[in-house]
Amino acid sequence: MEGAIAVATHHDGMSGTERQQVANDYDQRISEGHFEAEAGVSLALQRLAGVTAPVSHCNCQSSGACLNISVCAATTGVDAFTAIAWNPAGQPSNSTLRIPVTGAAFVVTDLASGAVLPHQVTALDARTKSLPLLYINKFGMTGEEFAAASRGRANNATHVLAFRAPLPAAGYASFSVKAAHGDSGAVPAPPGKSAPSTVSNGFYELALDHAAGMVT
Repeated sequence: MEGAIAVATHHDGMSGTERQQVANDYDQRISEGHFEAEAGVSLALQRLAGVTAPVSHCNCQSSGACLNISVCAATTGVDAFTAIAWNPAGQPSNSTLRIPVTGAAFVVTDLASGAVLPHQVTALDARTKSLPLLYINKFGMTGEEFAAASRGRANNATHVLAFRAPLPAAGYASFSVKAAHGDSGAVPAPPGKSAPSTVSNGFYELALDHAAGMVT
């Protein structure tokens, strides 16, 4: 998105008279600049949070291809990780974080307050998992090369973990995510609302099963 905005403000991009290779070159330079900027942001965030482990940017594959389509090499295939969210606004926010994971049962803890946060885990459908493969340029590839490229682009996440993250003004918050073996991973039922209920607008009806944390 930032690259697209930058291209739109470039004098060639505004006039629309540039050759395609000029636009492609500008896009590439903006993309490469993002990686350099993220390295600086990661270092600053490490110092602020007092962590020594590497900080990874989500929505990226291990190859560094940032696709923003439910892909994250850092949180996929692991039983525990810490998510750090930064709020640049001058007032507190309560944002929803959506993180690709492997598995369907997790415990999310706000490390500042120690509170266990309610969450939802949604299975990734086959179409979403196949989207990274659309970025492969198959022209001139052999069968073996395409198979290797497919393995490199494969999305190994099985679900998306979503939870509301309370963030301070112009600051960050850290959240511990751990696999809950033997747990269903469902959102805890609100007190006093264990019985299923329905909501209707006259055309559609939703059945809310609070005990199971499901909507049908």
